[in-house]
Amino acid sequence: MKSYGGLDILCLNAGIMAFDDDRTSDGFDVQIQTNVISHFLLTSVVYPSVGDAAGKRGEARIVTQSLSAQEITKSLEAKYFEKSDANALGGNDAWTLSQMILGRKGLWTHCAQMKLANSAFAMALHHKLPESKISVIKSVGCEPGYSVTPLQGTKHFANGVLAKLDFMMPKQSASDGSLNAAMACFSSEAKSGDLYAPEKTLTGKPVKVVAGGERQKTGWIGATDKATCDPEQHKLVWEACEKALGIEFVV
Repeated sequence: MKSYGGLDILCLNAGIMAFDDDRTSDGFDVQIQTNVISHFLLTSVVYPSVGDAAGKRGEARIVTQSLSAQEITKSLEAKYFEKSDANALGGNDAWTLSQMILGRKGLWTHCAQMKLANSAFAMALHHKLPESKISVIKSVGCEPGYSVTPLQGTKHFANGVLAKLDFMMPKQSASDGSLNAAMACFSSEAKSGDLYAPEKTLTGKPVKVVAGGERQKTGWIGATDKATCDPEQHKLVWEACEKALGIEFVV
């Protein structure tokens, strides 16, 4: 990257969903490490290169992909970002609707924690950037809606109640779902602290549901835009990832 004058766009887009309550070889929940902790580590490692690109070309971006899901959790819990034994964070047998309606802990709770952590990280980074006087770096978030991809092929989705109700759910193609990330990465209208999501929550053209770190009145009924803009959630995800990795990421 150095020979090209730095990294212009870092798009954090690794994602898995609805896996068993298993652990990685490092001891963390497999979904949280893949989707959140690893993104935090990658960002900390390549951040100087992003700064180089911003300095040479006037702008660079760090884009964080989240998920468009209905509200299962209202706030992050530190335990999901800590080492633990398998099956300790919510059983694999928890009924899907009981998690979504009754708040029972299960695999979709992990997904909700991951979703909020991603969007909260994007906003946390946005608020830290001005402190470092590098305003030409933008931190932007995005959500794909319900896009038809292999993500829905995992066991707990394909064999669960959501798969049975799938025919009733509005959905869009993977290409249409990627438009939100494309806007976050390339649009001249994208500002730091913005979050793009489908206009109709699960489908539709990209709209800013968060702008400059502030919630927007768009008619969007996605789950966690309020918590996404909560400074307490920003603090928790940042400190939890630093603790998990044993590092200090100073912007």
